[in-house]
Amino acid sequence: MVPRIMAQGFTVERYPMEIHNFVPYTSVSNFKKNVNNVQDGTTWNWDNVYHLSKYAIMGSNKTFMMNFAYTPIWLSVDGTKTGLPSDWGVWTSIITQMCNHLKMYASVKFIEI
Repeated sequence: MVPRIMAQGFTVERYPMEIHNFVPYTSVSNFKKNVNNVQDGTTWNWDNVYHLSKYAIMGSNKTFMMNFAYTPIWLSVDGTKTGLPSDWGVWTSIITQMCNHLKMYASVKFIEI
């Protein structure tokens, strides 16, 4: 699909990243205690962004705007992905880890939260 889009002249893609797909399922308490090294972003599931490096290798001049969406349900005040975080410090830590990970991709120029 990307080659077709680029052939039409588009160079920016908005890519949604649902936070719960990257961060391991845990609890606020376990996150704060770093149980199973859950605070280490390098241990999270980054499979959903593998294409960023693939396009860079292909020589693409495509720019990505990442859109961080939702809240892990274990961090949500109401147990849903659309609820506000119950602990903004934990949420900030997660967002920081995600931003740090995305720095390695030169094609990521913008992040929307």
